[in-house]
Amino acid sequence: MLLAFQLYSGQTSSEPNNNYGIPKIVAPSQETFASSRISFEQSSNGDFTHQIPIYSQLRTPISLNYSSGVRADDVGTSTGMSWILTAPGVISRVVKDETDENNTNWKPETINETTDLLQIKEAARTGNTIDTEYDWFNFSVANGLSGSFYINNNLQVFTESKDKVKIEIFDLNAPIMGYGKLFRFKLTDKTGTEYYFGGSVENIERSTTQSAGPDRSAITGWYLYKIIDPDK
Repeated sequence: MLLAFQLYSGQTSSEPNNNYGIPKIVAPSQETFASSRISFEQSSNGDFTHQIPIYSQLRTPISLNYSSGVRADDVGTSTGMSWILTAPGVISRVVKDETDENNTNWKPETINETTDLLQIKEAARTGNTIDTEYDWFNFSVANGLSGSFYINNNLQVFTESKDKVKIEIFDLNAPIMGYGKLFRFKLTDKTGTEYYFGGSVENIERSTTQSAGPDRSAITGWYLYKIIDPDK
């Protein structure tokens, strides 16, 4: 069975920030980030959660979800404070330093202050393009799959999830001017069902943030657009 979704269309978000002393970060929109961080398990810290089904005749049902526990810096989504519309799945990314697919990566497991001194100085130089931090990826699918992961510059995926899933990344060799490489993600669950995210400009989110220098831009969201059942 092949099930395709086209509920999103090439979104672009802009996050102005006039504090030029903060670390280099490009964040997704509040809508995308909140959707990718939805937990479908009951809270153990006393927070109140509630789900209102909207349409359940899909492999990834559409619902409106509420979770209490508003913090001072929280920003509401288009459905209101603490309310999130789940339909049908998304992967988000918070870019830390440079994008992880950048070829100039330096993330050693240990650092020697003597032998690595020149590399340390270069990584600390203002305006450098050396990536020293892993980006933070989160995923959530409306059928309950969720988790987080990071990648290296060879596009290997390291996943942390309560679910048994495999995530693969495919570089489509079609870079988007100013935003970087266009990826397609394939998530396979324990039943062999495949979920596809991104893959075209209609299924991604592009974000821009002001920093200490030119504005920084990156692709920060990939939306679920296709599900392939193992019995196809």
